[in-house]
Amino acid sequence: MHELVSRLGTGLRQTRARVSLLVLALVLGTFEARPDNGPISPTHLVSETTPMVDVVVQSTRDVGRGLAGRGGRVRTVIPTGLSRAGRHLSGTGFLATARVPQAVLPEIAAWPGVVAVVVGERLVPQLDQSVSAAHVGATDVWAVATDHIGRSVTGKGVLVGIADTGVDWSHGDFRLNGGATRIAALWDQSAGAGALPSGLPSVAYGRAFSSAHIDVWNASATVPGTPCGSAACVASGAAGVNTPDDRSAGGSSSSDAPAGHGTHVLGAAVSGGRALSCETVGCSPVPYRGVAPDADIVVVRTDLQTTHVIDAWTWMRDLARMRGQPLVILNALSVARAGAHDGTHPLEVAIDAISGPGTIIVTASGNNGALDAHASGIASTGTLSNAKFAVYSGDSPTVDANIDLWTRAADLLEFRLDDPYGQQVFPFTATGAGAMVATTSDGTSVSFNPSAEAPATTNGAHATISLHRSRGLQGAWTLSVHALSVGENDGKATPGRWDAWIDPDTKGTVRWLDTASSGTTNGIDLTGTLSEPGTARQAIVVGSYVSRGSWVDVTGTSRQPAPTPVMGAVSTFSGRGPARDGLARPDIAAPGEVIVAARSQTATIADSNLVGSAARHRAASGTSVAAAHAAGVVAQAQNTAVGEWDLTTVSPVGTTTSMPHAL
Repeated sequence: MHELVSRLGTGLRQTRARVSLLVLALVLGTFEARPDNGPISPTHLVSETTPMVDVVVQSTRDVGRGLAGRGGRVRTVIPTGLSRAGRHLSGTGFLATARVPQAVLPEIAAWPGVVAVVVGERLVPQLDQSVSAAHVGATDVWAVATDHIGRSVTGKGVLVGIADTGVDWSHGDFRLNGGATRIAALWDQSAGAGALPSGLPSVAYGRAFSSAHIDVWNASATVPGTPCGSAACVASGAAGVNTPDDRSAGGSSSSDAPAGHGTHVLGAAVSGGRALSCETVGCSPVPYRGVAPDADIVVVRTDLQTTHVIDAWTWMRDLARMRGQPLVILNALSVARAGAHDGTHPLEVAIDAISGPGTIIVTASGNNGALDAHASGIASTGTLSNAKFAVYSGDSPTVDANIDLWTRAADLLEFRLDDPYGQQVFPFTATGAGAMVATTSDGTSVSFNPSAEAPATTNGAHATISLHRSRGLQGAWTLSVHALSVGENDGKATPGRWDAWIDPDTKGTVRWLDTASSGTTNGIDLTGTLSEPGTARQAIVVGSYVSRGSWVDVTGTSRQPAPTPVMGAVSTFSGRGPARDGLARPDIAAPGEVIVAARSQTATIADSNLVGSAARHRAASGTSVAAAHAAGVVAQAQNTAVGEWDLTTVSPVGTTTSMPHAL
């Protein structure tokens, strides 16, 4: 580790502190104000039974009024830097989220200026001593650093926001010494409509609650997820409705949306350390403080749909502007499928548009680093590029294996699939005219769909391969790639380059194998395992490294992950770059393994993961909590700012004592 000088902002004393986060300098454009759309009045009436779908519309003109005119409920319209070609270049563009009749999707897609219409998809959460001087340097900064008016650098005056499964608003780690909440506002996107508290931006659905509501719930000893019936609750106008809890909107607590995720991640970033870890006579309670323990907090409890998360980020930005505070948005959610990995996903377009002076977004790199889910190769007119993937059905009665293929738009590559018995399935190209389906001799249905998902034609050729069998399936399949023609070098991806990702929604186990067929090139690729929005241009993207290798659980048993992690190494699960177009990501690695932070009381957690006899904290790992550490450091930086900061001015804030994330 190195002694480094960290300059946290204008007017701040130069101070020597051990800090582990390296935030790279990035160029950021200025956010433009939303143009006045005028009143939105639907002219296309929709009945209660009309099938509706949530969409993100990317366009070169504002289509908000048009969406409303076709029966859509428009939630968010933000300017972007989207060019007519769909790339993130200088120019004018817009991103809108809306709920529209399913029947009008083809019509909307054909409107002039519409680049892409993408149906919302479900995101996946990416889940002490980690804030010590040896890691993020928070304790050193608290001790010796001050802002321009002499306050300790603890995030005070900064708003840290998260859209996630929710939060345990009753937890002591999110309260002040006197018991008042630090949560400035909480939007429950699944709650029934109610009166909007003063001082909060309006919401298009769900219900927003203020800090006054939360203080009443706490004073009434209300349990999150239950109604508050006290006289004070009645007076506040929030009686008779279930208070928000930390289970994603809709009540899911499945493995892809674990209850308590938001509480734990938020605790790593901003916990004040006021919840006692033990209460027995003679015990020594341990305070589990976050990196920015005095930051203000805003939470959106969401159903994890992309469209609703974008709405949440925009609402947080509007709240911060109303309050006159700098904002750090912590995103610990990732797309549950492959994608283009080049910054063009709607979430990434939204991040690039929302980020700007006074608003910085920190996002996790994802937990796909050790799944063997990515393969790549370089095809040429004279060389065959092969990769093998293995399918194991295990106990699953059916197998659905889905593979996402991407190539450069300038190249024409031909793909061929061979089943485990050597039977060849049709050759196809990613720019083919339409879907193709074949059935192998053992009854496996194989389908190929070129350009299956927008915006496929704007960022390369795209296709999907799907295997389906109604009974057990296992064996090694071979994907062969041959170049029919190769275009000019564009300075990004290598000519002839192809990438393939296994969709996480696959049923059964599907992995790329370590070696390709004899005499061929390419195959499994341990790089390029980022989860979107981890390839956003205007976000700080954070991977995980090992800062702690064990913990003592609530029963007094010492625990450690298997296999034993190597201290200081990048976590095996941490998503690695680069992006498909060559952009270096992640920017940094932060502590993300065996992190002890707040536990939601509504989350059922095994004793082996609970820490402290009071069971108010838990140990967990993931790039979610790594991103939380980075968000806390950025909040410290914003704490010291004079004027509004963006990524360019934050870049000198953290300086590493170990390494940037290994790409």
